Amino acid sequence: MHIAAGVFLAMGIGIGMFVLLLVLAAIFATKRLKIRKARKTREKFSKRNRRLLLRQLVDKDIAEMMIYSLEELEKATNSPKKPLTWKDRLRIATEVASSLAYLHAAASTSVVHRDIKTSNILLDDRLTAKVSDFGASRGIAIDQYGVTTGIQGTFGYMDPEYYYTRRLTDKSDVYSYGVMLVELLTRKKPVVYISPEGVGLVAHFVTSLNQGMLNEILDEQVIEEGEEEGKKLAEIAAMCLRMKGEDRPTMRNVEMRLQRLQGSEINISVTEEDQVNELNVLTFQGGNTNASDNY
Repeated sequence: MHIAAGVFLAMGIGIGMFVLLLVLAAIFATKRLKIRKARKTREKFSKRNRRLLLRQLVDKDIAEMMIYSLEELEKATNSPKKPLTWKDRLRIATEVASSLAYLHAAASTSVVHRDIKTSNILLDDRLTAKVSDFGASRGIAIDQYGVTTGIQGTFGYMDPEYYYTRRLTDKSDVYSYGVMLVELLTRKKPVVYISPEGVGLVAHFVTSLNQGMLNEILDEQVIEEGEEEGKKLAEIAAMCLRMKGEDRPTMRNVEMRLQRLQGSEINISVTEEDQVNELNVLTFQGGNTNASDNY
C-alpha cells in the first residue's frame, strides 16, 4: 500500500510539473508572439512612413546629410530637385546665428550650447534650421563673462581656447559656429579632412583665405551661385575662428552681418553698429570675477 501510494504521489507530482511547464511555455510563447507582432507592426509602419520620417529628420545622421551632402539630401527627400542651393545655405547659417544670439543674450542667464556642430542642426520639411541637443549646454549669469568648467564638446568643432583653459564663454559657441560655416562653404568634414600639406580643415581654410586662394577650397556650387557672397561669408567665418575669444564677434554681431549679406530689410546705421560694438566690449569687460565656479 505504501509503495502504491508513493507511486501515485510521484505520478501526481510529475503530472503537476508537466502541467506547470505547459502553462509556462504557453505564457512564454504568447509573449514571444506579442513581441513579434509588435515588431512587425513597427516595421510595417516605418516602411509606410519612411519618407515622412526622413523629412521630419528623426534620425540626426540624416539631418547632417541633408545639410551638407547634396547626394544624401536627394536620397532623404526622394526629390529630383536641385540640391541645397547657395541661398538655402546662407539662410540656414543666418537662422542658426539668430538662434545662438537669442540663447546668448535674450535672458538674464546666457545659455552656451557648448556642442554646436552639423549633426546638431536639424532641418524640417521646409529646410528651416533648428538647433538641437542641449545636453552639454551651460547657463552663465549675464553679469559674468564666463565660468571655469569641465571640457565637453566635439573635437574638430571645439574652441581651442576653452579646451586649453577650461574657461567657457559664449565665444566658445562662436568658434564652433565658425567651423560650421567652413563646412557649409567647403562641404568638407573638420573631423576627417587633412590637406595635402597635412593640416586640418580650419587651418587650411584660414590659410587659403589669407593667401587669396579661397576658391581652391570652396565648394563648386558656392562659386557658381554666390562666389562674392561666399567670400564675404568666409571672412565672417574667419572672424569667428580667431584664436582668442575676445577677438571674436558676438553671435548678435554675426547675425546682423548675415542679415545684411542675405539682403534682408534690416538696415543698421553706422551709429547703431558702434553702439552694438560698445555693448560687446562692455559685456567682455564686465564679470571677470567668480572665475572659480566649477561645473
